[in-house]
Formats: sequence, structure tokens, C-alpha cells
Amino acid sequence: MEITLSLADWVYMMTIVAILTALAMRKDALIPSVVGLIIIGSILTGNIFQGLVVAFNAISAATIDLLSIIMTIAFVVMMNKVMEDAGAYRVLIAPLRKFLHNPFVAYWVIGFACVLLAFCIRSTSTVLLIGTLLVPVAVVSGMPRIVAGMILAIYGKGIALSGDFITQGTANITAKSTNLPIMEVLHGIVPIWAVTSLVAVIVTTIVGYHIIRERRGEDSDSEDMKVKAEAAFGNLSCSTTGKIMAFAMPLAYIGDIVIMLHYKFFQGNNAIALIGGTTLLIAVTAAMGHYRVDAFNKLVEFSREGWAFAFRVFGPVVVIAGLFWLGGDHIKSIVGNASLQGLTYDWGYWLAAHVPLSVPAVAAICMLASALAAFDGSGFAAIPLGATLAVSLGTAIGANVPYLVAGAVMAAIWTGATLVPWGFLVVSATMAGVDAQDLSRRNLLPCGLGLVGGYLMVIYMA
Repeated sequence: MEITLSLADWVYMMTIVAILTALAMRKDALIPSVVGLIIIGSILTGNIFQGLVVAFNAISAATIDLLSIIMTIAFVVMMNKVMEDAGAYRVLIAPLRKFLHNPFVAYWVIGFACVLLAFCIRSTSTVLLIGTLLVPVAVVSGMPRIVAGMILAIYGKGIALSGDFITQGTANITAKSTNLPIMEVLHGIVPIWAVTSLVAVIVTTIVGYHIIRERRGEDSDSEDMKVKAEAAFGNLSCSTTGKIMAFAMPLAYIGDIVIMLHYKFFQGNNAIALIGGTTLLIAVTAAMGHYRVDAFNKLVEFSREGWAFAFRVFGPVVVIAGLFWLGGDHIKSIVGNASLQGLTYDWGYWLAAHVPLSVPAVAAICMLASALAAFDGSGFAAIPLGATLAVSLGTAIGANVPYLVAGAVMAAIWTGATLVPWGFLVVSATMAGVDAQDLSRRNLLPCGLGLVGGYLMVIYMA
């Protein structure tokens, strides 16, 4: 596909470079994103006033797409407030001490739990569940919050979502994008996923253990958590409602898992909705049992706190994400022009047309295009671009196409899920109580080296 890069494409790429530069300098990416949005919108529409409309519409589209996550986090905060007051979490902590008695053990418990659950109920739902039930216990045990965030992102998002072997959402999207049989897609994904994940796990473990050793006794946050742990373990008293909800809450979430496994309707966005609705029901039920008449006022108070927390976290995220919504198919509805193609797609096809073809070059082009497309914060949205390029370019040089496709899938999912701080990485960061941009910087080494390992495996297999 012959592509001539337009002025909007060049401004888009320069804005991405400005954002990456800002992140490297430990600055927020909000200002370059807004400036880029307005300039690109003005170029696409021909005047500054319509450019302002495009900027607003892009941010609005990002907000709508992320709203289910914002709502769920608000409900989780509301539930946490009630459960803490009722003493339910203190009851939950007691039996977990033998498994999470130190951060090194907690590292593997949370990691394996993330992968196993996410294979069954999808990654975002798993991160919300583990972040609610296990991460607080691990932090209490002395694990630095940044390590907990790395585990949720690398294990719960990167490893689980890029494999997704049970629900097969990743493989299905890839197969539909490329017209390849799903079994061929899965056979291509398995070895590339295994190498990428293994390298990422090794590097994450080394980095995580180093942080734990370095900050276990010195990090002020860890010291605070130790004080809270002593208080929690020393006082397990709670209300009758707290004792009931300490058992009812895990059972409710287990019930959700069973439902998700047995009914295909409860997958993807519906899985998140089921978790969010269950969380809201738990919050209301626990409040009515614990506060009784005061539940009416307490729930309103906690609801305000939950929504304030969620929008405080996602406020800048939706603005930054709006820019990258212009990179994909959202651009058609945002600008109001069905003939437009995503700006990231323009760059992907342009790269494919201007770089000499060979297996290493094609693998690099497809993975780079997928990684760029994933900067909208959604790895799934980036799969069609990289996978389509892999099929067209791989076929042209007679390569083993499924492995090239798998490399593109790995780049899309790992970039979108573990590196982009204005996307769904913010869920992992929020559940761990860390800044999304700090978590992105920590994930860069394990994710980057994992993708390098996957790239070398693609070259070997293709």
C-alpha cells in the first residue's frame, strides 16, 4: 500500500517524540499532547476552530472508551472504605500470613495468581481482583508498592494477555485480521510468547528482588506498611458484618469467575462490568449491614471519594489518550471524515514501503508498527496493523507468516499493557498505589528485553 506522509502525519510523529522526551525527563506528557491534538486537528480540518472541536472530540472518545475502568475503580474505592471500617480486611489478612509472610514469597504468589486468573477471566478483571484482595496484604508484608505494580503489569497484563490461551481473545482478533486459521495463529504465538514471557519474568524478578532488598528496611513507605501490618495482625476484631463480608466478598468474586468461564457473554467489557457491578453490590450490602441507618450518608460520602480518586487518576490520562485515538480507526468519527486512515497506520505502511525486505527487517517493521499503534493504550487495537503487515510482507519474502504475526502481537500487547502510562497500565498503577509513569519506566527494561528475546525468536522461527 503506497502511502505519502502528510503534514498531519509528521506533526503526529513529532508529538510522539515530544511525549517520549517529556517522559524521559520525568515530566508529564499533558502539554505536548494537548498542543499536538490542536495542531493536528487544525491541519486535518483546515482551520483552528474545527481543530479545537477535534481535540475535544478526541478526548471525549477516549473518556467514553475508558469510562468502564474509571467506574470500576470508583466502586472499588467505595467498597474498600466500607470493608475497612467493618474490619473485613483484617479477617482476610490473618489466614494469608503464612503465604505472604515476606515480600519474596508474596512476589510469586501474586505473580502466579495473576497469570492463572487472567487466563480465565481476562487481565483487567484479574488486576482489579488481585489488586483488591492480595496487593494490600503484600504491601503490608513489606513489598514496595512499585514491585506490586510491576507484578500486576508484567504478569497480569503482559504475560496473560499476550497468551490468552483459554478465552483466546488475542488469537481470535489476530485470526480475523489476517484470515489465518486460529490454530495456525496459536501455533505461532506459543513459542514467541514463551520466550518473551520467560525473559520478562527473569528480568522482572531480578529487578523486583533488588528493589525489595534495597527498600525493604529503608523505604519510608515500606516502614509505614510494617506499622500498619503490626496493627492489622495485632487487632483482628471486627463487626459481625465484617466477618460475614470477609467470606462473602471472595465468594462473590469466585462466583464471577465461574460465570465468566461458563458464559461467553461475560467476557471482555462485560467481564469488567460484572466485576464492577459485583463490587458495587458488595459495597451497598456491607454498608447497610455495618452502618445501618447511617449507610445512606456514608455511601454518598464514600461514593464521592471513589469518583474523586478515579478522576484524579484518569483526568490527565484521557487527555493524553485522546491524541493516540487519532492514530487508529477512531479518527473517522472524531474528525467526521470516513475516508481518513489512522495516523499510526500511515506510518506503519510508509515504513513497510521504504525499508528493504528480509525476515529481520520485516519482523522489526511489524513489531515497531504494532508498538507505535499500541501507544493509544490499547494493545488489541494495534494488533490488526502489525498482523496485516506481517502477512503481506512475510508472504512477499516467503517467510513463515504465523511467527511474524506472533511477533507483532507481542509488541502490541506488551507495549499497550505494560509501557503506555496513559492507557490501561494506569489500572495496575492505581491498584498498587503508584504513579503510572513511574511504573512505565520500571517496566521498560523487562518489557524491552522480553520483546528483544521475542524478536530474536521470530527471526529464528520465521
